Amino acid sequence: MPITVRELESSTADDHIRSQLVTMLEAAKHSEQKRAPHLASLIELGSDALVAGLLSGEAGWLVAQSGDKLLGLVRMALHDHSEIILSGLYVASQSRRKGVGSQLIRAAMKAACYYPANKIAVMVAEQNPAVHFYQALGFTFARRAKFPKYIVMEVQINSGG
Repeated sequence: MPITVRELESSTADDHIRSQLVTMLEAAKHSEQKRAPHLASLIELGSDALVAGLLSGEAGWLVAQSGDKLLGLVRMALHDHSEIILSGLYVASQSRRKGVGSQLIRAAMKAACYYPANKIAVMVAEQNPAVHFYQALGFTFARRAKFPKYIVMEVQINSGG
């Protein structure tokens, strides 16, 4: 079945979909806490904020699906009217290395063109294999993050907003 990426609209997301998404975010939190145990409490707070935003119907979520099965998600948020911050990127383990993450990021890049921003940024642990994933999609090192052993990567976009 083909993979579709769409914006999660709070008015149409039923409890079953939200439950699957919360489960995905919890799995992502545990994975990141294993990768960076020194930041476990900060990761917990960040994850709690993502879940709260999701459950409140916050805009900016993209989901990847195959039929009614959720494969992945990512959140986009406008920051300082100059950049889009991506957070909460997660692909279900059985759907990894099948292009789902790339489709989510490309959809975010396309959607970002409608915001008044000129770049997309993501924070990633410098030893995370995802650094290579983002590089393949055009992201480059921008700066060290405020958190130890994390970097910020960016890609320029053409804004239509």
